[in-house]
Amino acid sequence: MTNIAARLPRRESTTSGSETGSPTEPSVESAEQALHSFVEQHRANRTGLPGEFERFERRVMELGTAVVRANLAEEMSAQDVTAEAIEIEGKTLRRVLRSKQQYQTSAGVVGVERWLFKDRTDPEARSVAPLDLKLGVVDGFWTAAAAKQGA
Repeated sequence: MTNIAARLPRRESTTSGSETGSPTEPSVESAEQALHSFVEQHRANRTGLPGEFERFERRVMELGTAVVRANLAEEMSAQDVTAEAIEIEGKTLRRVLRSKQQYQTSAGVVGVERWLFKDRTDPEARSVAPLDLKLGVVDGFWTAAAAKQGA
C-alpha cells in the first residue's frame, strides 16, 4: 500500500491491455510532424501575397500550441498513480476506475486518462484522483500554472 501523504509512486507499467487505454491526445510525434509538414509546405509554396504572413503566423501558433499540449498531456499521464491501493489521511483507498478528465493547462485544455481511488468500506465516500493531488490541480480542472495565469 502506498501512503499518498508521504510519497506518490511513479507510474508503473500495467499488465492488462484494458488498463493502458488509448491515448486521449494526439501524440507528441504527430503534433510535431503536423507543424513540420505545414512549415515545409509553406516554404515550398510561399507567394508573398498580402495576408499570407498573418495566416502563416496564426497557423504556426496553433500547431505549436498543439505540440505543447501534447507534451503536457503526455507528462501528466506519465505522472498518474497506478498502485492498487494508496493511503490518504490514514484511510486506505483502492483503485476503482480509469477515466478521462479535461484539464485546463497554460496552453489550453488537454484530456488525460487517470486512475480514481475510493474507500470501498464507505459507500458515501467520493472518488479521489491522486494525479490531481500530485500535480497540484486546482478545483479538479486547472493546472497550477494555468491557475496562476488566470488569477
